[in-house]
Amino acid sequence: MEEAVHVDQDKIRKLYATLISFCRISNPHTLWDKYKKSMVEDILWRLQRVHAHMTFNDHIHNVALIIIENKVLTMVGKKLQDFGMLSPRRPDDSYFNDKIA
Repeated sequence: MEEAVHVDQDKIRKLYATLISFCRISNPHTLWDKYKKSMVEDILWRLQRVHAHMTFNDHIHNVALIIIENKVLTMVGKKLQDFGMLSPRRPDDSYFNDKIA
């Protein structure tokens, strides 16, 4: 059951990436703010397995934005900033970037 929940959150992130890539959303940041909790729950769950007291925070939101931006880059070759959003902070570690996508 837990695996199904994680798949759903990835689908939500993919839908968000698709909407901002192809549907000319007037304010993608507002859409992100409204649904970001739904897009990061699986990331929080994975981190809580190691850090039991972890809660929603900027790091978790940033990880989700990296995943979303990777999807947008794959779809249309653009970054989130091209759609009026702030680009996520990316670690310099390319291994990290490959593993979270």
